[in-house]
This record gives sequence, structure tokens and C-alpha cells, in this order.
Amino acid sequence: MSAFGREIANEFRKNRIYFFIAFASLILLYGLNLVLDKDIVVAINWEDGLFENLTALAFFLTSLAFLILFIRTRKVIHILFFLLFLFGTGEEISWGERIFHFEVPESIAAINAQNEFNIHNLKVLSSFDENGIKPGLSRYMTVSAFYLLFCFFYGILLPVFFIRISFIRKLVNRIHLPIPPLVLGIFFLINYLIFKSLSHVDVMGDPSVHFHSVIDESFELGSALIFLLISSAFLQTVIVPQRKITPLTKESNIEGVMS
Repeated sequence: MSAFGREIANEFRKNRIYFFIAFASLILLYGLNLVLDKDIVVAINWEDGLFENLTALAFFLTSLAFLILFIRTRKVIHILFFLLFLFGTGEEISWGERIFHFEVPESIAAINAQNEFNIHNLKVLSSFDENGIKPGLSRYMTVSAFYLLFCFFYGILLPVFFIRISFIRKLVNRIHLPIPPLVLGIFFLINYLIFKSLSHVDVMGDPSVHFHSVIDESFELGSALIFLLISSAFLQTVIVPQRKITPLTKESNIEGVMS
């Protein structure tokens, strides 16, 4: 087996419980969307519905995991991740707009595609305009597109680069960036492929209604759950002592960083 294959096999042994939780979570998540009554599907995927609230909860728990990691390790990078996911939590619930029933200032509502108190739905950053999904290049200059790129780069490309490219490995070691196990990061791609494969599934009783646009919150929840599982895997390595492995090269220390 190649060095890359050995590393992936080792990742799976260490993270197999998170792997199977991620697999089962996505099957259950999208399975519910396919078997439940269409009115229930719309309700649980609606604004402030069950799935959006679960997404906010998953982001919040992920932020707490990184806060605990910082307390345990004192690495500044963990505080940055804590702030990132705390910000994601606030954005997901529009910073408590409907929880605390405060009125959105008119100046903000006027430039927000959904008249909400958040940044990701600002008209300039939203995936939608008055005509629907934005066309052309503007469709990819949105928070949703940036989030998708972050999921793919951080969860999939960076772990591969870390294992295969010594320069990236040294840079990551220097800044103490936590690297997700590839066996978990790959679920970002699986989540996306399942979501997009449902694009033309007609379960709403109207072929003109793209099912994936109805279950957009399901996709966000899927990615949030993957981040939660990744942060849990990070947390486990600082709470439960890990067995050391021989690094792939003399200058690398993959086991130390990926744990």
C-alpha cells in the first residue's frame, strides 16, 4: 500500500465512528426529504424551520469545540475558528432577529434580499435577486459560493495537499492549522452530489419546481453536521491520548497536525 493509502487507512481507523455517523446522517437527512409529505418537507426546510435551527445549533456546537481546543492548546488558530463558526451561528438565525423580536433597521432591510438582519443575504452577496438565481459570474460572487469553496478546499483539497506536498505540510505545521481527516472531509462532496442529484426529482407534484431549491436548508444542515463531526474528531485528540505513527517523511509530522 502507498504512503497515501496507509495514511487514509489510519485516518479511517481513528475516525470510523465519525465516518459512519456522517454517512448515516446524510442518508437520514435526505431520506426524510424524499419520504415525508411535501408540506412537511417545505415546513422543515423553511426559514426558521427545524433544519435551519439544527444548522445553527451544529455551528454553535462546532464553535464551542474550537473554544475548548483553544483552552486546551492555547493555539490562536482555534480562536479564529471559534469566531468563524460563532459568526455562522449568528448569521443562520439572523442574529436573533426573530428570537428577540427586534425590528430590522430600514437601511439594512432595503439592501437585504430577504429584509433580514444578516450579511449573507445582502443583495450584493445573496445568490438571488428579484429575478431568481443570479445569472453568470455574479452567481459565484456570493456567500453561498464562498462557503461551498471553503468546504471543498478545507475539507478535501487541503488534507490531500497536506499529505502529498511537503511545502504545504511545513506551512500548516508552522501556523498550527488543524487539518480535517480526509475520510470526513470527503462527505462535503458527497453531501453536494446528493443535493444536486435531487435537482429534477419530482416529489413536489410540480415538475417545474426544482426539488434541490426546496431543500436548500438540508444541504446547509448536512455541511454543518460534517463540520461538527470534524471538530469533534479534533477535540477527541486532545482529550484521548493518541498512538503515534511513523510520519510519511523524515521532515513531516502528519500525525501531530492531523490530530
